[in-house]
Amino acid sequence: MILERRFVFLTFKKIKIRSIVLRFRFEKQSKRKMKLKLGTISILLLFIFSCKKETVIPPCESGTSNSYFPMTVGSYWIYQWYRVDLLEGEETLLEGIIDTIEVLKDTLIRYNYYAKIRDNNAFEPGSSRTYYRRDSFGYLVDPRNSIYFSSTNFVDTLRIEINPIFKTIYKMEFLGSSIETAVKTFDCRNFQGEITNLFSPLSDKQYYNNYYSKKVGKIQSNIFYFSMADKTHFHRRLIEYHIE
Repeated sequence: MILERRFVFLTFKKIKIRSIVLRFRFEKQSKRKMKLKLGTISILLLFIFSCKKETVIPPCESGTSNSYFPMTVGSYWIYQWYRVDLLEGEETLLEGIIDTIEVLKDTLIRYNYYAKIRDNNAFEPGSSRTYYRRDSFGYLVDPRNSIYFSSTNFVDTLRIEINPIFKTIYKMEFLGSSIETAVKTFDCRNFQGEITNLFSPLSDKQYYNNYYSKKVGKIQSNIFYFSMADKTHFHRRLIEYHIE
């Protein structure tokens, strides 16, 4: 009698363990099937939405050998700052003020791939930043479709910035420019911002210049303080670069 009870107990225990194992396997298989279904649905949704057309800027143009802004991951640019005396035509090297720009990775934002770029600015402490850019058939754009350069459009206004004091209108300069650097002399295109003082619209206009060279990227840019804009500018000029 005791042996029969023990046999029944062991048999029941084996059945219970077996049922637990089977339930575990079933749950694992169900999770795998669910993951496969979700993965398939995600791929289909990504395919459907990636086929939508943008209304302002064309889709990303990848692998452009003639791009003015190569943005392959691992590429970097190193810049030196100079003080330029506009009255005397002289410039002074600002020792130890070195900037770097580097491409960190590619990031998918609203069905377009952007380069995540870190810009370390040593001239203005606290102004270092990270931003996103992509090459859209000759236009350098951010996720909001704001334009920062064009290699094809030399007619239209490409961007307007307005604050309580100044209005800046960006266009491409029609004529190319040569910029001499420690690396070599580059043939460049200038994305220029014309600045108007809203409190004194008849005063002399000032300009932001952003020079890009084909297959290299940004070669030189400038900033200035409006209190001495007619006398002194500061130039950020390329001294070394690497394109992956």
